[in-house]
Amino acid sequence: MKLRESKISMHPLFGYVPDYSILYIDQLVKSFDVHFKVVSPRKTKLGDCRYPIGTKEKITITINKDLHPFQFLVTSLHELAHAKTFREFGMKASAHGKEWKNNFSKILLDASSLDNVNDEEISVLRSLSNNPKATSYGHDSLQMLVKKENDILLKDIPDDSLFYFNKSVFRKIKLLRTYVLCSNGQNNKRYKIHGAVHITRYRANN
Repeated sequence: MKLRESKISMHPLFGYVPDYSILYIDQLVKSFDVHFKVVSPRKTKLGDCRYPIGTKEKITITINKDLHPFQFLVTSLHELAHAKTFREFGMKASAHGKEWKNNFSKILLDASSLDNVNDEEISVLRSLSNNPKATSYGHDSLQMLVKKENDILLKDIPDDSLFYFNKSVFRKIKLLRTYVLCSNGQNNKRYKIHGAVHITRYRANN
């Protein structure tokens, strides 16, 4: 038991993901022969999976380092499902087709059976496995679980409210189904931002 705990605390992923998931991710990384990297935050994606070009190259997975631990876990499993699908089908399978969905679903279910996963996390992992999606922003249960204190979802604030997103101030114009039409306070350009992203309300005394 002490040896296992020591192995976890010394692992490069320690602190990024829930402790119970570290050895599981490590097992998948080795199984699919993946180069796994934690990188600086990117505005356009939470993680990605790049397939090898040459025969000697490995699959490379990169995950943003600023993610909530549970979001980091789900994003990692999402990308590892891509790696598994590539190992099995090469480029024949579509990016988020049935092969990927089946693999992601199985990986999520296995994660939900790990020791020390709490009931809420089990519920979310199983919910995600029932309907795997291309983006985790589409899963309300996941977004609610990782929602931080003093952090709210864009879709929940009133129209005409000001908020911070990606270090800029925006104004919410109106909800467009899953996306929200917003304007940037610096250049007045309009953008469509997913309603489930986390934002910080703007306060004049900041």
